[in-house]
Amino acid sequence: MAGGENDSFELIHFKRSGLQGSLRVTQEWLELEISLGFLLGTFKDRMEAHISKNLEECSVANLNNARLANERQASPVKT
Repeated sequence: MAGGENDSFELIHFKRSGLQGSLRVTQEWLELEISLGFLLGTFKDRMEAHISKNLEECSVANLNNARLANERQASPVKT
């Protein structure tokens, strides 16, 4: 598990036909654990790539939003 043992986190369990898992999220990290059934297991690589791409896009968007917010706070207000 990522992070320290004392980190507070949100935990979501999910289960549906051919798939079950959990998602743990803190302010600093997330951990996704998925178990695939036989049929969905054939799509493992494609699913992993899709999840990684979406998480990367979210991370970049959040970093850009944070950077813009910091720039707005640092810029003097023109009157």
